[in-house]
Amino acid sequence: MEYGFSVYLDHALTSNSGIYIKQMSKMGFSGIFTSIHLPEDKVVNYRERLFQLAALARENHLKLMVDIACDSLEKIGLSLSDPQRLSDLGITGLRLDEHLSPAIINRLSSKLKIGLNASTLTQAEIEELHSAGTDFSKLEAWHNYYPRPETGLEKSWFTRKNHWLQRAGLKVQAFVPGDEKMRAPLFKGLPTLEEHRSIHPLAAALDLFKLGVSCVYVGDPQIKESTQKQFAAFIQESCLTFQVKQVIPNSRWFDYVLGIHQNRFDPARDVIRCADSRMHAVPLIAKEIQQQQHKRKIGSVTLDNKEYLRYMGEIELCLTDLPADEKVNTAGQINARDCDLLQHLEPGAKFKLVKMQKERNS
Repeated sequence: MEYGFSVYLDHALTSNSGIYIKQMSKMGFSGIFTSIHLPEDKVVNYRERLFQLAALARENHLKLMVDIACDSLEKIGLSLSDPQRLSDLGITGLRLDEHLSPAIINRLSSKLKIGLNASTLTQAEIEELHSAGTDFSKLEAWHNYYPRPETGLEKSWFTRKNHWLQRAGLKVQAFVPGDEKMRAPLFKGLPTLEEHRSIHPLAAALDLFKLGVSCVYVGDPQIKESTQKQFAAFIQESCLTFQVKQVIPNSRWFDYVLGIHQNRFDPARDVIRCADSRMHAVPLIAKEIQQQQHKRKIGSVTLDNKEYLRYMGEIELCLTDLPADEKVNTAGQINARDCDLLQHLEPGAKFKLVKMQKERNS
């Protein structure tokens, strides 16, 4: 599993751009995606910005995949006939939307990774590349992102296509939306799958990995700082992080449930059960009066009280709406967006409950 993010050249790269790129590299992201389908009046700007972005990518040990039209490079003084020059700049790959001959692909792939259009690639084109002796280890299959709502790909077709691409020997790349700065002009997210348009970026990424994708890129220009940290915890520690807010004023159990937990290896249908939560020194947990009117919702963080006898101290996360229970105290509520991650909490997996913090302005 690999992760990347997008930086676009329609605006100048600022010091904040450099900070964001450095942060994402530290979080465990390994590549940058950009595009140079450029308007005529901004050729000079795009050339300077591409060179600047390539330098930042190299400085932060990141791959740089550039989405191009056939004439894009020529407009900024570069050429498909000189892949060594592109490599020397810090560009590590080209994503091609248009069909190019195997001879051109072979020349480019001698120095660069080549991203073919995953959605439109055909068996005939695969056979043509094999006949030309193309090194498939230098090729990747890249899906598009879809800015307009309702135009993202359908999941079952996408999965079948990915399995076919894998059998052809290609690694598959796809996009998830961001959740901070969304890309103009529609600002509706840049997912590959339509059903991912409004969900948590990490949840969308984990879904893509289950559908035959090897590398996931955030399509939009930025994700929130809290989301960056959630990606980092999963990339570096395989740990899902859930932000939790207090829902019952002055409950003494909110801080008690925070921290690192592990999902049990025998998963329940309705709740995530924290392994060993009853095995530690558990204080006497009285029932709280408010519980009688407090229904448990998806994402409720609960704590069994003394009325549940030997289950006292068990911490659970609700996977579905459940009725109020006087034997169960509700200690907190997972942030609504983070609830998208619950379905990806595998048996035996580690996870962390943290106090929800106010986002800083970017």
